Amino acid sequence: MSSQKRRVSAPIRLDPETLELVKVASERTGLAQADILRLCLAIGLEDLRKLNYQIPTVLSDAAARTERRPVRYPDGRNLDNLKVAEPDPEA
Repeated sequence: MSSQKRRVSAPIRLDPETLELVKVASERTGLAQADILRLCLAIGLEDLRKLNYQIPTVLSDAAARTERRPVRYPDGRNLDNLKVAEPDPEA
């Protein structure tokens, strides 16, 4: 008997956008795409366990706590702090 854990294959269908994200993560981390997928599944499943598998309840509770706040823009009185660069004194 072998002391190593047995691995099984589980095919997964991805949309092209998700596959592209996996490819980018693979390139940036140097990990194989399969390793990225295993890591993402492990992280996601642990987060799901922490939520006690209650996705609808958690989403509903989060939405209920979120207040819609109006976006406030500066009234234009203090625009000096919005400068990106000093003006050219010779201009």
